[in-house]
Amino acid sequence: MSFSEEIKKEILETRNKKCCVIPLRYGELITESKDITVTELKKLITKACCKKAFLKGVFLGSGCLVNPESDYHFEVSLKGKTHANYVMKIMEEFGLFPKTIKRNQDYVVYIKESEQIATMLRIFEANKAVFKFEDVRINKSIKNDINRTVNCETANLNKIAKASYKHIEAINKLREDGRFDTLNAKLREIAELREDDPAASLEELAAKCSYEISKSGVYHRLNKIVKIAEEE
Repeated sequence: MSFSEEIKKEILETRNKKCCVIPLRYGELITESKDITVTELKKLITKACCKKAFLKGVFLGSGCLVNPESDYHFEVSLKGKTHANYVMKIMEEFGLFPKTIKRNQDYVVYIKESEQIATMLRIFEANKAVFKFEDVRINKSIKNDINRTVNCETANLNKIAKASYKHIEAINKLREDGRFDTLNAKLREIAELREDDPAASLEELAAKCSYEISKSGVYHRLNKIVKIAEEE
């Protein structure tokens, strides 16, 4: 059973059959025919409970909600533009911001924002679907946060590795040329710290210095060593 089918089953099982039966049925009908006018709908659907039931009917008639594991996408298809605009207006009254596109002969009202879809499920009073949807949404959010952190850390490590290689290369050149000992004491100390720990960050090198120096200070001293090594 698809996620959409699960929601529709829950709506049918939990709806109050003594209330809003006509609006719910009209919601199903306007997805199949243009005969019912918006004027008729407005006369029938005035209360918030009726509007909720109407939206349930629209979803039962031609709604689809993609499994949140793969994507966030909710939509309903209407046979006329006027009806599509009316459905959008009701959705907007509940704080939703739907969009519409024309697909073949139908007008599709859709939502792609996960929070908006969760709100739609609450309007349907499909509590089981809400819990399932939110659980998937939270897990995806955690995974995305972890991936972003890992990617950021990997990028930082790559940046450190490239910079360190450049520093070590410059230091080796100065030693080969016999110019290393001509560096002042502070530059030599920074150079030796870099040689001892090629993977260290600028902040870690600053902490190892025998004198007080900022991360920025370490950066500028290492760059100076590179520039000296490049001089003929």
